[in-house]
Amino acid sequence: MQGFINIHEASKLLRVSPRFLYEEVRRGNVPFIRIGRLLRFDPQEVLDYYKHSSQQGSEIKGKVKWQTN
Repeated sequence: MQGFINIHEASKLLRVSPRFLYEEVRRGNVPFIRIGRLLRFDPQEVLDYYKHSSQQGSEIKGKVKWQTN
């Protein structure tokens, strides 16, 4: 792939919603460049993020509530 892609193309590449990707950008988890107000992504870096995040697994935070009958 050549050139940069926009948020919608990157979200399709990762199979996530644009909203989720915006949140990952806000957290600093996904590399991007800003051109004015626009976010652009290097497709290879987006794929590297995906590979790295899928290897880490997910962490669940919060309290567990047990339901008793």
